[in-house]
Amino acid sequence: MTIAAGAMGGRQSFEIYREAVSAVFDAEIADWSQSPDFSVQVHCIQLGPMLLARAGMFNADYRYDRNRRKAAQAGSDVLLVQIILEGSDTRYVKDRFIVSQPGDVFLCDLTRTLTTQTRNCRNFTFALPHGLFGLSDPHLDGIHDVYFPANSLPAKLLRAHVATLWDNRDHIDPKDAEHYASSTAGLIAGLTNADADSRARHEEIATAELKRVQRFIEANLLDPDLGPEHICSKLGLSRSALYRLMEAVEGVTNYIRERRMRRVFQEIVDGRQQHKKISQLAYQHGFVNASAFARTFKSIYGATPSDIRAMAAQAPFYLGGSDGPLHDGERLRHWLNLLGRI
Repeated sequence: MTIAAGAMGGRQSFEIYREAVSAVFDAEIADWSQSPDFSVQVHCIQLGPMLLARAGMFNADYRYDRNRRKAAQAGSDVLLVQIILEGSDTRYVKDRFIVSQPGDVFLCDLTRTLTTQTRNCRNFTFALPHGLFGLSDPHLDGIHDVYFPANSLPAKLLRAHVATLWDNRDHIDPKDAEHYASSTAGLIAGLTNADADSRARHEEIATAELKRVQRFIEANLLDPDLGPEHICSKLGLSRSALYRLMEAVEGVTNYIRERRMRRVFQEIVDGRQQHKKISQLAYQHGFVNASAFARTFKSIYGATPSDIRAMAAQAPFYLGGSDGPLHDGERLRHWLNLLGRI
């Protein structure tokens, strides 16, 4: 089946196309005055329960929208897969905008919303019913809003599989069509599960590496050389790898400063450190500018270092001497008591 619309057929031809895709999208051209040479073609085949199409949209600003109302009205329990062949489009995937490139693969559950925009793009689009995947509803979440970049192995495998089906479409026996549809669904399910497992393993490794870096920082807070270069040298990390790890805690330099500030706080309220000047404690932890230290300290703890030391001396409990986390129950309760005196 072939659907085509273009300048020769005018708006009427686009309306025919618009109606044809209305079960999936509300299709629009943003500005007809800027689209005198618009062209749309869709070549579609059916392989058992799967629809496979090669579509092209050119020379106009096209918008395809599947909002909540459309999803509810259509009630399509279908997975839509799009493989970019030429040009690009823009879409919203997992809370971020992505400008696609040739070879990218996108998966969208049509019970959800989807919006894309393009001026020139050619793609493979195919639709498979949920039933082909043999997955329960919770597991179907894993195949929604999936993006495989062009250079990823899942994208390469899917592109090769679909291109082979398309190139041999005239030679597929109808009796075998359902088998090919099922194998396509099986490939997608396998790749998305494998990709999820791979991401989980990557996250576990990254978490372990982050904890290793944090332990090293904690053990070396008094080292004046403590910084990105020193950490990379001692732990065998590249600078870029260290920066990626520490993004989760707002950067390596910021994390070191916060941990040093926390350590100074603990020593200020530690009765056993009363003989040391606050400026001495700050200097030992890398804060060479006393006034800058005092300003930063007050911005974090709501009082000057001297006020905190005085209040700690009056408090009927001991706060210092431990590197325990702020969320530790006893330490947090004592800290809240101290805050009540500020």
